[in-house]
Amino acid sequence: MLGLVPGLANKCFGLMVVWGGWVVWGGWVAWVVWVAWVAWVAWVVWVAWVAWVAWVAWVGLA
Repeated sequence: MLGLVPGLANKCFGLMVVWGGWVVWGGWVAWVVWVAWVAWVAWVVWVAWVAWVAWVAWVGLA
């Protein structure tokens, strides 16, 4: 069990280094991906809202 602790510590440290490098060098990539994801979610919500309004109007007129 104690032999796992240094290995986990090294792995966590390695992940922290990789994560830190990704944030520094890939920060703009992450920002673009985040903006694209937010835009996609907003588009899906807008399409769902328009479809719901159209359905309500259609049911109301029928």
